[in-house]
Amino acid sequence: MKNAIQSACLFFIYVFASCSFSRNEVSLRVDIPIEGDKIVSVFNLSNGTQVYEDTLRGEIVLDSLSYGIYLLTVMWNRDVISPNEFKNLRPHTLDDPSYYSLQKRVFIDPREGGTIRLYTPDNITKEEIEEQLLSNESNITPSVEVGGKQAKSYEVYESMLQRYRQQFQHQRDSLQNLLYHYNDRGDLQQAATVNQQLKTLWGNKILPQFEAEEQQFLIAHADQVVVPFILLSRVTSQELYQSFKPVIDAMPEKYREFGFVKGLAKLRSER
Repeated sequence: MKNAIQSACLFFIYVFASCSFSRNEVSLRVDIPIEGDKIVSVFNLSNGTQVYEDTLRGEIVLDSLSYGIYLLTVMWNRDVISPNEFKNLRPHTLDDPSYYSLQKRVFIDPREGGTIRLYTPDNITKEEIEEQLLSNESNITPSVEVGGKQAKSYEVYESMLQRYRQQFQHQRDSLQNLLYHYNDRGDLQQAATVNQQLKTLWGNKILPQFEAEEQQFLIAHADQVVVPFILLSRVTSQELYQSFKPVIDAMPEKYREFGFVKGLAKLRSER
């Protein structure tokens, strides 16, 4: 709870710091094979504010934006909804099962402005998109074309994270198949071993690999303004702050002096 309050305080510091920068318009173009009405939502994850939501009627022009990581969401009506989905419906969220939705995170540098193009592969159909979204293991994510240096760097970071998520899913699926095999044979000892590997796969194997590459990437790009905003989204405890301290030390002083970056040092321990 205390860390949540501290994180909220960091958001306010972030908003205040962002007000001093000049801003240019950002255009958003959506190219997906969905006919009919589509709702587009733009949410600033770095300060917790929704900056846009409306029915798509051509290219969207956004102004007065702050620096930050944004969540772009495109939603359209679903034809069929199961009773279980209605039962589990959480109102007033983007998880509303009466809609299909595609989501993508981007970094917006308001000084760079320019156009963001959100799109899916040319050969994918509406039916194929909806089939993937209905599956329990959906990992479909639209692509983006961005022009700014900061946005391109963030897209490289997101692609790296997505690569490790896919690696986790692949290895998890292999271990689950192996677990079914040992259970079918009645080999409980081997099944228990594989089950333990499943439980620790992300935390003991995939996550350490990701964090090692992540830190290398952030240190290599420490002179870019996107890095402190990635830290704002990643660092939620004193343990993580200490883990990312080499990244903070590598940043220029002007970024280390951001109020929300200095506030990260005050986060409490998870223990």
